Amino acid sequence: MKKNFFSVFLMIGLSCVPVELARGAIQPESGNPDRGSFVFAAYCASCHGDSGQGDGPMAPRLMRDFDVRPANLALPAWQKSRTDAELGRIIRLGGKAIHRPAFMPAWSSTLDSTQTQDLVAFIREMGKPTASGYMPAATLALQEKLELGRTLYGLQCIACHGSRGKGDGPASLAPETEKKAPDFSRPGAFRNRTDEDLESWAQSGIYHSGFPIDANQSKWWHGPLNADEMPALILYLRSLSLH
Repeated sequence: MKKNFFSVFLMIGLSCVPVELARGAIQPESGNPDRGSFVFAAYCASCHGDSGQGDGPMAPRLMRDFDVRPANLALPAWQKSRTDAELGRIIRLGGKAIHRPAFMPAWSSTLDSTQTQDLVAFIREMGKPTASGYMPAATLALQEKLELGRTLYGLQCIACHGSRGKGDGPASLAPETEKKAPDFSRPGAFRNRTDEDLESWAQSGIYHSGFPIDANQSKWWHGPLNADEMPALILYLRSLSLH
């Protein structure tokens, strides 16, 4: 009797479990729109425009030569017409995935799953209502911030980490250097690191690197960065793995 009662109880319990969980399906993680903004600026803004309205610098040529208009990603109707899964599929497989022209590239060999999720999250931000319409992607401000970060990187990091962040700067390759600088350009180099981690490294890089640089030289690299400079440097460091 107890055995039969337990069997019935177990069957009722399992019937309440969602089908996806019962089948062992893994629910997709939500993307990070802040990281997605970097991906959008690098791969999407040239056609879709800084704020996703289909007015990027390549859009007039596409319309003139091929009668193809990039989608306005900020339109409420467009946002409602696609699920997150569909957006991810379009990003991975390109325009052909939705019977659109092939001018929309397939990014499956360029972007990994995390970058794709981050990009989807950022595209969703474009469709959120604000007091003046729809939230624009602040790509121009992002580019200015990246330029400041690039300048700071050239002043304080390039000697060890190299011009492209590959860890091949002259100080890292010197014969007396026992420890090579890490490669910042590898895909996902900082994916599991917070901005606080990167700030700590930027402030103490030479001290924990073991590179043979004397105290007078280290003052140059460890000059204090202000509230605008440190976030700009961190942003540029994160961008190195997108090149």
